[in-house]
Amino acid sequence: MQLTSVTQSVVADQEGASPTASAAKALPLVVIVTPVYNGEKYLEATMQCVQRQTYPNLVHLILDNASTDGTAEIIERFRGGRVPLQVERNTAVLKQVDNWNAAMRLVPATAAYVQWLCADDLIRRDAVEKLVAKAETDREISIVGSYDVVLDRIREPILPRGEDVVSGRDWVRAVCLNTFGHFPWQAFFIRWRPELGVCDYFDRKASAFDNDATLKRMSEGRVAFVREPLVYTRHHADTVSSQLNRKRNPEQRFWRWEAVRRYADLAASEGERRRMTRGARKFVTRFQVLYHLIGAHEPARAISARFESDGAPIKRIEQLMAILSYPTDLASSHLRRFLRSSRRLEILTEDAFANW
Repeated sequence: MQLTSVTQSVVADQEGASPTASAAKALPLVVIVTPVYNGEKYLEATMQCVQRQTYPNLVHLILDNASTDGTAEIIERFRGGRVPLQVERNTAVLKQVDNWNAAMRLVPATAAYVQWLCADDLIRRDAVEKLVAKAETDREISIVGSYDVVLDRIREPILPRGEDVVSGRDWVRAVCLNTFGHFPWQAFFIRWRPELGVCDYFDRKASAFDNDATLKRMSEGRVAFVREPLVYTRHHADTVSSQLNRKRNPEQRFWRWEAVRRYADLAASEGERRRMTRGARKFVTRFQVLYHLIGAHEPARAISARFESDGAPIKRIEQLMAILSYPTDLASSHLRRFLRSSRRLEILTEDAFANW
């Protein structure tokens, strides 16, 4: 399928030529899923970037988690736009993971792909077109990523084997070894199967359930990458991650530890698994020591309790080595990134991204 040429002709028709609705419908259906709770500050820009997409066969699925601000009014203003809306509203506020799972259960069975788009993030106007084009090159591709813009800087990953399309297990291995650099976990683009919406897509027990779900998809097929900045991730005080950081919630520190325990066996040798385990434990242990040093004893004790419940209690020597090795590990990490990519972090502001 000549996806780009078909898309260009459909977009041209939408701008004034004869209608070609049948040509648009012939393309794979992409459902952009946006769960939202009290999102009036950023939602309008997010919905606008969806309406501006060049890819023609789209549906924007929005699940309002019983918002009490102007979210509902913003959604209503986009009804009747070029990209049709599928809007649902919860009768009561759900936990974030439950709301996200509810949103995934609403994805229609006819969808070919799902683009996850948080209510405060943006995607470039040609993002879906480029992601679909990449995914359509290989039926074994289960997930497609891209460069991400964070704090107005373009973040590039360290691609396994340096290739755009690799086995998902290569990506799992890189994540567990912490050699991947960056991945836009919260803006995943996946090949959809109806059975994915039957059970909970996101694991309630996972500390970073979006990361965990993406790793699971990676492990099932091949992972492709578009070497362009297609995602703009906003960082602000209202994000759930920011709120957890302020509360010094220790659970979010465990995501790599969980990744190693759940997925390392799929992608690593015995020696690598030991290395992955040491690295993940060291990362969390550093936070435990830091919490004690600043007097935050409750989250420090919670980290100890979590390791004990996992059957791997922290030893004193591990605490000491976690601190003493930090300067060396940090320098080594920076050196690896420098050697693998000679490019500096390029600046791309939100306005420039939105008008790309």
